[in-house]
Amino acid sequence: MTGAFKEKLWPFGARIFGFGEWCRSSAFGEGAGLLNPVTEPKRSQNPKRPPAPFPAEGPQFFFNRSNPATSLCQRSLCVLACLFALTAPADPETNTVFIARAESVFHRTQQLFQADPTNATNAWQFASACTDLADLATNDARHAEIARLGIAACQQLIARDSKSAPGHYYLGMNYGELAQAEAPSVAAYKLVREMEHEFKLAVALDEKFDYAGPVRCLGLLYRDAPGWPVSIGSKRKARELLDHAAALFPDYPENQLNLAESHLQWHQHNEAGKALNKLDAIWNPARTNLTGELWEKSWSDWTNRRAAAKAELGDGNKSR
Repeated sequence: MTGAFKEKLWPFGARIFGFGEWCRSSAFGEGAGLLNPVTEPKRSQNPKRPPAPFPAEGPQFFFNRSNPATSLCQRSLCVLACLFALTAPADPETNTVFIARAESVFHRTQQLFQADPTNATNAWQFASACTDLADLATNDARHAEIARLGIAACQQLIARDSKSAPGHYYLGMNYGELAQAEAPSVAAYKLVREMEHEFKLAVALDEKFDYAGPVRCLGLLYRDAPGWPVSIGSKRKARELLDHAAALFPDYPENQLNLAESHLQWHQHNEAGKALNKLDAIWNPARTNLTGELWEKSWSDWTNRRAAAKAELGDGNKSR
């Protein structure tokens, strides 16, 4: 949800936003207003985030309980419509480069895994490559196919070693990719709790893996999911976990960006400004330390999000 649950927060919305419109008008009656968008850790060099966040004002759900169409199933589908509606892809030319690189890593790690499937490192590195390539898939069928390969690799790893933090972490990430591909559906909705379960296990086993990846992804999942009784979302849990991820690895840009974006989403502009100041302070050193082809996609993402967060903070301060 690796994150991610955002580095991925990723993934891509006309079809799903269209379903949200259906929820507003057809399923719940016109005007019902269901969706009202108001030491370097172990890890490959492309840390994860889960799917894209809700709109900045946060998800708001209002159910017209007098309408018999508001069944649990329909509400679940609408939750998925929001939870896995992600931001638009980056520049197509850039995506072409990133896709080619992701495919190369995918095939290389797949060959290693097939040659020695009992090797734990081969298994989780292939599962990591699956999340990277699935995240860039151009159609749902391919997206789901790649995610299932990653899920199978992690399940094999966990069957041999139930205490594998990477196994549980990438299982949660690939569950997120599969849910994205299958949304909106009840099957995808059920995967949200599977993601939560796997990220919790990964946190307990090795919270520092992937620059506090399990902590980061669980926090983003709690931030972006609707709250009780519809789903597992919790602002309190999200804040605690995202703060903890930033405390564990304060010099990792993703962790500071998540805090800044979350505070903006919660309309906490002073806190957002502090997180962006910390991000500015670590930006150049991180540029020096996190280098090479495998980091280019992350830097492209971070640069765009940093600029967007600063613009939003500036607009918010002007309106206050």
